[in-house]
Amino acid sequence: MPFSQICLLISMLVFTGFSCGNNSNEIRLDVTDGDAVLIAHIKEPTLTLVDLDTNSIVFEEEMPFIISDMVYLDHMDTVIIAGQGESEIMYYNKVNRSFETLTDLREGINDLHYIPETMELYATNPLHNEIYRIIYCEDGTDRMQIDTFKTGEHPSSIAYDPGRDRLYVSNVYDHIIQVFDRHTLELIDAFHVLDRPNGLRIQGDSLYIGGHGTGGELNRDVHIVSLENHRLTNTVETGLMPVVIDYIDKQDDIIAINHGSHSIAAIDKETETVVHSKEVSFNPYFGLRYYDEYLVTTLDGHELIRLDSKTLETIHTIPVKPGPHSMIVLEGTDND
Repeated sequence: MPFSQICLLISMLVFTGFSCGNNSNEIRLDVTDGDAVLIAHIKEPTLTLVDLDTNSIVFEEEMPFIISDMVYLDHMDTVIIAGQGESEIMYYNKVNRSFETLTDLREGINDLHYIPETMELYATNPLHNEIYRIIYCEDGTDRMQIDTFKTGEHPSSIAYDPGRDRLYVSNVYDHIIQVFDRHTLELIDAFHVLDRPNGLRIQGDSLYIGGHGTGGELNRDVHIVSLENHRLTNTVETGLMPVVIDYIDKQDDIIAINHGSHSIAAIDKETETVVHSKEVSFNPYFGLRYYDEYLVTTLDGHELIRLDSKTLETIHTIPVKPGPHSMIVLEGTDND
């Protein structure tokens, strides 16, 4: 078998956990009438909530550890976090208003990836060169199935091809993209496009790949690969070290976040040319679509930046604590 499989009996009400806050001893994520964005910081153990109606900081909560990544699980209607140096993946318990243990894996979890179509959560562990798939057993119980499969050296980004039911994984240190059958988790293919690949996005019949490059040949291009044969079809220069690749469906644009040149670029998917580019503060490393806006956090600029998704022009800039990274938009109570 190419992976190990474990089924665990889970009771969602008896997890160990923690809660934070000044005097309330809890974390309130439902405190704004309008929408808000939750921001995890990787330079200090902090969670920040920003009200998107007022552009004001609602709270800055100290956490027990630095959060390496977080995602929102639609089917569980909750926030999931992983911590630097931690083995646990935690979920937000709305009743207790605290983060509690979902499952305990191995120390070294770095990136989380959620596939809404399959209701699966994936967690990469570059310390041990493996990925965990977390799903609930479809047997009417509270059991949770955890599948572990080995990867190349330092797995980072994951992209899902629903048409072929395949997972694509970028491995930073051995410079390869691996392709796995999502159902069996068997390795189908592995190929090299550029050194230190990081940032994957699948749209249509193409895989868009970013990355750092190495040494004196740092990467400035988004590489476009055919999903049919894994051959390179084009490269588009966007800026130095595009490490986050995203998509804005309203404009049919591919977004590249270039953390080396501190810029954001929009690629027209049909013409495969850059149509907009915007310089931002130092080291942008995370982006998120929000209606007609695109939200960006900058690790060394210490800002949340709201951009017009059509033009990439700045709408508003909000200073936050050092190292803002991953984000989740939370609907306000007015939307309930």
